[in-house]
Amino acid sequence: MLNIMRLKDNKLFSKLKENTFFNVISHFKNYFGANIAIKALGIISLPVLTRLLTPEDYGVISVFNSWTKIFIILFTMNTHVAVGRYFYEGKDDFKEFVGTTTILSITCTCLFGLAFVLFQKKFSALLELPIELILFIPPIIFNKVSYSIFNQIHLCLRHSKKLAKVKIANHYLTFFLAVIIILMITEKKYLGQIVAVLIIETLFSIYFFTQLKSYFKWAFKSEGLKYILSYSVPLIPYHLSGIILVQIDRIIINSYSGQAATGLYSFAYNIGMLLAVFTSALYNAWMPDYYAYMNKEKYDKHDSDVSKIFRMIMVASIILILFGKETGIILGAKNFHESLDIVPIVVLGYIFFAAFYIYGGRNLTYAKKLATCHLLF
Repeated sequence: MLNIMRLKDNKLFSKLKENTFFNVISHFKNYFGANIAIKALGIISLPVLTRLLTPEDYGVISVFNSWTKIFIILFTMNTHVAVGRYFYEGKDDFKEFVGTTTILSITCTCLFGLAFVLFQKKFSALLELPIELILFIPPIIFNKVSYSIFNQIHLCLRHSKKLAKVKIANHYLTFFLAVIIILMITEKKYLGQIVAVLIIETLFSIYFFTQLKSYFKWAFKSEGLKYILSYSVPLIPYHLSGIILVQIDRIIINSYSGQAATGLYSFAYNIGMLLAVFTSALYNAWMPDYYAYMNKEKYDKHDSDVSKIFRMIMVASIILILFGKETGIILGAKNFHESLDIVPIVVLGYIFFAAFYIYGGRNLTYAKKLATCHLLF
């Protein structure tokens, strides 16, 4: 017999039959609103933090953030990402699977974290980070894993309002606390941002675990372990490649042209990346419908939704190409405006990304062949 959570899920899918695309739009506005609110914070925080921090401090924070994005994959061996996919298997042991995932992810994180404690100086030299920051990495990774599991489950359950509120609160509270701590300390001001992240994300991790009680059971099942190892671990190169692609352009520009050119490029890139904010919100809202269609082999409805979604993406792309430069002029200081000519190029890149995600990545993920595909190429 299916547990309560799965029964609720079945009722959700039954409702989607009646008016599914309007349901997508309803949840899309929550995800998109959260993304816009966070993007707005990024624009607000840029002039604030660059006035409170030296370029060196700002650089340390950027490098630290890049390494944490990489280590959330390597520390956990990517074991936390299978929850959202297993949800749509429709099996009775979902709670046990979440428990298996949690135990495995925590174990991997603790083992790697112990290595960072024991070889703190070596990792400091290897990562080119101040030695006091090395010990911040393991707990921050742990917090990000708890958010990942929470996000995957509630995304599947279509709790879009809850996810939007959590996302906005996390970013805004971190920013305000970071400003307060930075103003309080006189040296090593980069610690203000990183300490704020650790404090706020730890508080949210406690909240996440209280919220996950209904979908969690302490267990370690061999079937779940096999599923994780066959799905999540082979995805490591794919997920790492995504992070490298996002970071490598800034690294190259910084290496050859300096910090000023990197800042100009990043500003224009963030304007063009607004299309990704729009696309991500749309895909997150549509994901439960996608899996329902594929499970029930309702490919005609799938194709109808894809057509509507891609038309919306193209309209947003055209608007951003036509008015992206004006948007940047309004949002950015005058000394950033010279970089805005590259906005249309960035937008075009994200159009191709949107097409791949909907026609390639999503279907390959459903078939659980994504890792194989990327390992071959």
